[in-house]
Amino acid sequence: MNKVSVIILNYNSSGLLFYCLRSIQRTLPSTPLEVIVVDNASIDGSRVQLAQWQTQQPFAPLNIQVILRDHNNGYAAGNNHALRAATGDAVLILNPDISVQAGAIDALVQYLTKHPHVGIVGPKLLNPDRSLQYSCYRFPTLAMPVYRRTPLGNTANGRRQVRQYMMMDWDHASSRRVDWIMGSAMFVRRSVLETIGGLDEQFFMYFEDTDWCRRAGNAGFEVHYHPAATMIHYHQRQSAELGLGMLFSRLAREHVLSGIRYFAKHRPGLLQQPHE
Repeated sequence: MNKVSVIILNYNSSGLLFYCLRSIQRTLPSTPLEVIVVDNASIDGSRVQLAQWQTQQPFAPLNIQVILRDHNNGYAAGNNHALRAATGDAVLILNPDISVQAGAIDALVQYLTKHPHVGIVGPKLLNPDRSLQYSCYRFPTLAMPVYRRTPLGNTANGRRQVRQYMMMDWDHASSRRVDWIMGSAMFVRRSVLETIGGLDEQFFMYFEDTDWCRRAGNAGFEVHYHPAATMIHYHQRQSAELGLGMLFSRLAREHVLSGIRYFAKHRPGLLQQPHE
């Protein structure tokens, strides 16, 4: 693998973005990197900060390309903008709230090199306290949004279904094939992009990663989880409101709308059994 493109989509997260870039700078892999930062029309001063970084080069020797967008039309559209500019043999998509740990990128590169049938691989994500963060899943059923957003999730059957969906029946200590991985950190082979294209921009936020992994699987690529690559995710599940509370949260509403779009798009495939 001659080069890896690292893509980071920023929206009002300049502080987190600084530490994300610093973590990459501290853990440079043996494979050359290009880093593309896309700003989705932030209003928190990120754009001024990015301009200063381009001038002062605080992350040298990283080669950072900055793309400033004049509007925010979602996670998929912002990342696709960078995917069109990326020239690497593989692309590492990161959220700005990710801290890359030593050896993680090398481990992902080695995994794709050794497993040519794998198109997308995700690292092991840890919470800030170093506990496991569940970041790979089985494909959701139509009932899963109900279990995760209503008191039905607290029933015995609901808890069992959620545990299965989140793969909590496995210790996440070994590499294995999964249905999909969280879009916060995804390592994608270029041939996947050339075969199925980028993220589906009908998803403003949420389910675009689920959709991408399902499309990759349908095209013959496997999706894997590889815990030898470790990253810390400073993540809060902002869409987790239950019941009537979600009516007053834009993020929760976007989550529901994206779920409706996902199930409508993949309706014929929803009867397929997920990978064990």
